[in-house]
Amino acid sequence: RTIGIQGPVAPLASLADGFNDVGITDDAHTAGGDIDGGGSASLSLQALKAVGADSGGTVAYGGFNFAWPNSGAGKPDNMISAGQTIMVSKAAKRVGFLVTATYAPNGGELKGEGTVHYTDGSSQTFTLHAADWSATPLTGTDVALQPEYENRVGNTRYDHPAHIYYLTFDLNPTKTVSTITMPNVSHATPATVPMLHIFSMAFEAVLPMVNVELQSHSGSILSGGQASYYADGSWHQITSPDANNSAIVQTQLKPGTYAFAEVYNGTREQETVTVPADGATVYFHTALVNVELQGSNNTGQVGEILNIPDAGSASYYAGSWHPITTLIPNNHGLVQAEMLPGTYSFAATYNGTRDQKKFTVIEPNPNNGANAVQTVYFHAALVNVELKAPLDGQTGVVAGSASYYAGSWHAMTTPNQTNANLVQAEMLPGTYSFAAIYNGIRDQQQVTIAEPNPNNGANANQSVTFNF
Repeated sequence: RTIGIQGPVAPLASLADGFNDVGITDDAHTAGGDIDGGGSASLSLQALKAVGADSGGTVAYGGFNFAWPNSGAGKPDNMISAGQTIMVSKAAKRVGFLVTATYAPNGGELKGEGTVHYTDGSSQTFTLHAADWSATPLTGTDVALQPEYENRVGNTRYDHPAHIYYLTFDLNPTKTVSTITMPNVSHATPATVPMLHIFSMAFEAVLPMVNVELQSHSGSILSGGQASYYADGSWHQITSPDANNSAIVQTQLKPGTYAFAEVYNGTREQETVTVPADGATVYFHTALVNVELQGSNNTGQVGEILNIPDAGSASYYAGSWHPITTLIPNNHGLVQAEMLPGTYSFAATYNGTRDQKKFTVIEPNPNNGANAVQTVYFHAALVNVELKAPLDGQTGVVAGSASYYAGSWHAMTTPNQTNANLVQAEMLPGTYSFAAIYNGIRDQQQVTIAEPNPNNGANANQSVTFNF
């Protein structure tokens, strides 16, 4: 028997448009099945369904979802590969095939070279190959479907497994596939002539590109961040740099909604973004956070900026304490850091004393610059220590020495501007032990220094008094 196989013609709209052979039959109606040109053999509709290939359904294999042909009704369900060209018009990472062969070389495979044509005029070749559908699969071949029996003429079955093979080839994902030309294996096919049968072809789509960009308070792109996204129950790092700017990282994701996170200088922000089919850029924005320590003067005013680098330090807590050491260009008494939005604990030390407070860094608005720069204020009180000796008949403040404990004892040696017998120090709020010595006698007491109010000057000046 001879089957007339059409050779290369105008491009076909789909693989199904090129089906020219009845290779699958219903067990109850095997007449017309002719997978090998002899007119008597075919694959079983029921046996294929039992292994996951239902007529008109989908076969999931190798990361592809293959459309399985409508079959079993005496209509063509596969294409005998004879150099046909199939229109594609899409970009893809891979192409996959479900194929088999009839009258393949004994102990070997039937092979043929096809061509992928890109819209830019370039091309690449690939080789389809398969062992005989009824033979034992060769070592290293990938059997996608193995129905346990075959059909024969007269509604009979042959209890021997058949085989459908899986093949895949990488494509250039940066290009668009125009057409694919199948291998030109056989045209006129009488019985015993080798034939390559293609049942399905599928493509792995090029996933949308997602860029993650971290912008500073001024809009410049920051490096040094760590980006990630949440999918399949865990966080996945994004580390591939953009070809044009290594500070931007990117990954490919299926369209959908994801949680993205950015970590910078220990600070962390998370946002939910929907990735469309054409990709997306996820933006994170830091604010420039200044830490300012304001002192008090003898007149009860708060607002004098104290020099943090000279006599203190500033830090914030984000998993651990991070020192803030970058000086503000026009005021070296202040320090600053680029930080992602969130609520953090900030701490300042000055002259050994320490204060801590929570501060919420607000999301900056990149369109109008709102909240681009934010300031955390700490306020120190001017604490005077006075010694009085009424038992010695002294009516005023007497001279002596004073100190306070903040991790260690700190001597207070700065004299009060109006009374040299008083000593003073700028101190952050907190409870401290103070000590004084007069004529060899030492006294100690615990005093709480209150937070000064910068608006009305309350608690700007505070005193510790010792009576000897």
